[in-house]
Amino acid sequence: MAFNSVSFFIFFASAVLLFYLVTPGYRWYISLACSCLFYAFIDIKALAILIIATLLDYYIALAIDKISLQKTKKRLLLLSLSINILLIAGFKYLTLISSSIYSILSIITDINLKTSSIMIMAPVGISFFCFKKMSYVIDVYRGTIQPERHIGYFTLYVSHFLEILSGPIDRAGDLIPQLKSKKPFDVFKAKTGSALILWGLFLKVVIADRLAIYTDAIFNNVSQHNGPSLLLSAYFYSFQIYCDFAGYTNIAIGCGRILGYELAPNFNLPYFSQSIADFWRRWHMSLSFWFRDYLYIPLGGNRCSTGRRYYNVMIVFLLCGLWHGANWTFVVWGGIHGLLQVIGLMTKQFRTGIYRQLKIPEKLREMTRIFITFHLVTFAWIFFRANSLTDSYHYINRLFFNWPELFIDSNSMAYGIAGITILIIIEMYKYTGKFSMEYLFKISATARWACIYLIIFLIILCGVGSDSAFIYFQF
Repeated sequence: MAFNSVSFFIFFASAVLLFYLVTPGYRWYISLACSCLFYAFIDIKALAILIIATLLDYYIALAIDKISLQKTKKRLLLLSLSINILLIAGFKYLTLISSSIYSILSIITDINLKTSSIMIMAPVGISFFCFKKMSYVIDVYRGTIQPERHIGYFTLYVSHFLEILSGPIDRAGDLIPQLKSKKPFDVFKAKTGSALILWGLFLKVVIADRLAIYTDAIFNNVSQHNGPSLLLSAYFYSFQIYCDFAGYTNIAIGCGRILGYELAPNFNLPYFSQSIADFWRRWHMSLSFWFRDYLYIPLGGNRCSTGRRYYNVMIVFLLCGLWHGANWTFVVWGGIHGLLQVIGLMTKQFRTGIYRQLKIPEKLREMTRIFITFHLVTFAWIFFRANSLTDSYHYINRLFFNWPELFIDSNSMAYGIAGITILIIIEMYKYTGKFSMEYLFKISATARWACIYLIIFLIILCGVGSDSAFIYFQF
């Protein structure tokens, strides 16, 4: 039941109707029932895993709060973390681990070992709901939040249908109080939420899915394409993955607003970042802040020697890459981002001195940093999207050959370029502070409805109506 499907919006409309028909004290029943039904519709066999894993952390958190002995608290915390890490590793990485071991043994023994692939279907959204549970138990252990004693609200927090597939990774201290809120239906929130849903659909079905037609043709057949096609596909994929994930996030946040929740933001104009570090403050923000608060800072963060700080950055980004999937391409992608951050830290003073000596105007510095950062991020996306390390190697190697030869798919290219142009114009207005979703409701009704009807028209006319899955559903 993808967020860009008719079935989801029928499901969501029914959920909203039931949610506001019942008395506020019983709304959590409706939300929890809808969440279980939504998850069962996608992966009914994994529902039991989700429920059991949730109950384990519920009782572990209660025990941590009740017990006074610090050593016992720590052991319970380690038990919770071990269970969640084993869940993720067992379901997502068993194939990668086994194939890597056999590959190493084949090299060492010089014997070609034949193995059958171990294929286990990971429960949908396992990386997201395990990270939510881990942050909750860690926060209870640290004493920053009190454990949730209502088992229904805690289960709803972990399994809420708006976040279970691809986040955002909300913190319990932020979301659970909202789940308990008994606020009445808010018309303005419903309006802004509906506008976000509409914009999210536009990003997904008009821009991302159109770009995917071209990028899939290139990335799935790297050996058949050359320089200009590969370069164009890399640019297209940068916008495809952004529009795909931002589209999902906008729909989730918009639906949340209609239900009275403010879900954590995940994007803040990431392609206007002025450094790789700035990019990660703007891209997949709930995941970035999770790694910062629960891994980077505990490792020592910035409060350590320079060498140790660089080590911490690399560890965080290698694990961030691995979190995204059981493929060495993701690890390399994470490693590239980590390495670029380290290089950025090492050269910061030098670059600042160069700017001052050359007396480059601040606006030009800003534009230069944005330009360079975008291209570094785009280069790294090649590894993220490539089907294998071999493909990524051939992709980069062939970027510089046979430049007159361009693979042309006129429809997907035309729609893609038009969509990217619209996106850039709107995001430039956002970047300069001249536009926001709330601003849409401050202009005249005629202009507002003209914008809404235009987006609806473009979705119907130009959208890809295949209910294609969102990219981050696989993570």
